[in-house]
Amino acid sequence: MRITTKSKYGMRMIVEIAAQPEGKAASLKAVARKINASEKYLEQIVIPLTKAGYLKSLRGANGGYVMGRPAEELTAHMVIAALEGEDSQRACVGEIGGCPRADTCSVIGLWQKINQAIASVTDTVTIADLVQERREKYAALGLEDSLDRIREEKPACSE
Repeated sequence: MRITTKSKYGMRMIVEIAAQPEGKAASLKAVARKINASEKYLEQIVIPLTKAGYLKSLRGANGGYVMGRPAEELTAHMVIAALEGEDSQRACVGEIGGCPRADTCSVIGLWQKINQAIASVTDTVTIADLVQERREKYAALGLEDSLDRIREEKPACSE
């Protein structure tokens, strides 16, 4: 399984959306500010997560994104696979198709072990687990746990 910047930002984004009160939409602008990401980049990332049914788009003045599935049912592996494609790096380790260098490749066993280790973690960690960890960290640091303030903040004047 390949984990790129798309997966890193996608995981952070979906955790922020899942952390909102049920039914309350999170705007991409607020999420982008919260996780220090480009709103344009998040617009690209949200597409496969919406297509997979993991997020839902709500239109209107209070629109944004809400969870399409309960966070307890959604694993990190599912999110990463939606963003990266289920088959990323699987051909290299001989799980699908095949690598023409497999017979002589001295590192294929390493990649197989790494993939197995990643899968053993990402298959067991849910988005709800990550939301809980986020809440604990924010509480310990006394940080605001809502996107509301961020949604309403205006950018600082550049003059």
